[in-house]
Amino acid sequence: MKKINIKYILIGFAAIVLVGAIVMAVAQPAAVECLVLKESALETTFNEMGEVVPLSEVDLFSKTGGKLLSVKAIEGSPVRKGDVLFVFDDSDLRNEEASILAEILVIESQIKSQLSALGMQKSSFEADKAGIQTKIEQTQLEEEKQRKDFESAKLLYENGAVSAQDLDNAKIAYETAAKNSEALAAQLKYLTAARSRYPRYR
Repeated sequence: MKKINIKYILIGFAAIVLVGAIVMAVAQPAAVECLVLKESALETTFNEMGEVVPLSEVDLFSKTGGKLLSVKAIEGSPVRKGDVLFVFDDSDLRNEEASILAEILVIESQIKSQLSALGMQKSSFEADKAGIQTKIEQTQLEEEKQRKDFESAKLLYENGAVSAQDLDNAKIAYETAAKNSEALAAQLKYLTAARSRYPRYR
């Protein structure tokens, strides 16, 4: 009986100690760590292996030959439409241009001489033009006369007043007058075109 009482006493004591420890742990303030947050950008860096390629490629070439004097852009640099990328020595091109201009002046001088020899100067041109216009007016009057004669001949032939030979002669005379009018008109057109082709020598 005495041993049982000691056991209960030990159990009660242990229970009291445990409860006291729990009470002390709950009553003690807990340690809290505070962090101050600041706004900032998040940066993420990736390390990858690969090859950088352009979205598009354009082959560059010069329309004219020449020595390359300077390069205005390097590989990989951004450029825009109209930017100067290379500078070439165009002295050969300028010399060729000067040579062509000299040849043009020589040709123009030859044309002027030919026009002068052909009587295409202003005074002769106006005289030729006036003469042709006068002839055109005369042939037009003649053409109209022959047309009327031909119409009359057709009526007379239909009524038996003239022969077929007379009708043919009237027709030939009318066609000849018409062709003469066309020829003179073409001659005037050609003369005017030749004059306008070389306005410098008017």
